Amino acid sequence: MIYRRTFFKLGFSAAFLLGGAFSISKSLDFEAMPGFKILDKSDAATLKAFIPVILDGTELNQNEIPEVLQNIEAAIKGLSPSVQGEVGELLLLFKWRPLRWSTGRNSPWSEASFEEIDALLVSWSHHNLELYRSAYSALCELVNASYYSMERSWPTIGYPGPPVLDREESL
Repeated sequence: MIYRRTFFKLGFSAAFLLGGAFSISKSLDFEAMPGFKILDKSDAATLKAFIPVILDGTELNQNEIPEVLQNIEAAIKGLSPSVQGEVGELLLLFKWRPLRWSTGRNSPWSEASFEEIDALLVSWSHHNLELYRSAYSALCELVNASYYSMERSWPTIGYPGPPVLDREESL
């Protein structure tokens, strides 16, 4: 049986570890990508592997993945600084080897198969710890919102687009 004091100690330790890892990650090499300020090459490579798995069943084609990445970058820029930091910590979980081990993987997630990524996402979606379920939700929401913000994806969900306003009538 886990006691409240133990739970808080574990939570504090995990937060301290993630915060420390995020601070250390700032010293890691940031390989910039043209047109991106938040996502680096490692983040993009990981997301390119996760996007097809998360959007499985949609009409996504491989040519649209760069646009989805641009939309993810734009979505992250629109978040508050504290939430941007949390997204950075989530991406660090996939990038930094000691944290990546906590996902059960030694090699980069960009090298993982569709099935391996799917298994990780399924396990996170039903995990006992809220932290993993939140990470799953955040990642899936970010990718889905970035895909469905593209006009060509609207017909698949029955969205006709924003209403056209007749400005002359409203004046």
